Amino acid sequence: MNLFTKNTILALALAFVFTGQANAAFLPVCSRTPAVRDQLSKLLTKTCETITENDLLTLKRVAVDGKKIAVFLADDFSGLKNLEILNLNRNLFTELPEGFFNDLANLKTLVIIGGKLKHLPDDFLLQTPLMEHIHVFRLSIRTLSESALSRLENLKNLQDIDLDKTIQEPELIRLKKIFPSNGRVQLILN
Repeated sequence: MNLFTKNTILALALAFVFTGQANAAFLPVCSRTPAVRDQLSKLLTKTCETITENDLLTLKRVAVDGKKIAVFLADDFSGLKNLEILNLNRNLFTELPEGFFNDLANLKTLVIIGGKLKHLPDDFLLQTPLMEHIHVFRLSIRTLSESALSRLENLKNLQDIDLDKTIQEPELIRLKKIFPSNGRVQLILN
């Protein structure tokens, strides 16, 4: 191993130790799901080849609704660290990959209405502590994982959550206990 390689490895290791985490993956915009790529290009009025990570930091709202997206990549929204509103309405995807929300620490509103989504990823809400509004209904979701329910309960800024009333009874009972009708969070079952 040459000196350059040793120094590079040492620098990366020190960066990990001091930050407590490795850098999130950044997927070049041209490599993203076509509808996401096209929407980012449109919002930034740039070609995908010229969009930088700094450009993505300027975006606060992204909507890729009604684009017939069947599959998202885990890093489709990487680099959007300041994103506050994400709209994925009326698409064809049945699941979201683990890590899908990793770079979205400032996300406040998630909207997924009308589609084929069957379940939320196990790491749902893990990286989105500022979430205020969750609108996830007219879908095929019937269960919520224990970890998602726990994270919902611990969201400090959550104001409202819209879900399908067809969620299975144990989860509905827990949701109603976590979010009573006279509580700070409005639980809406559609």
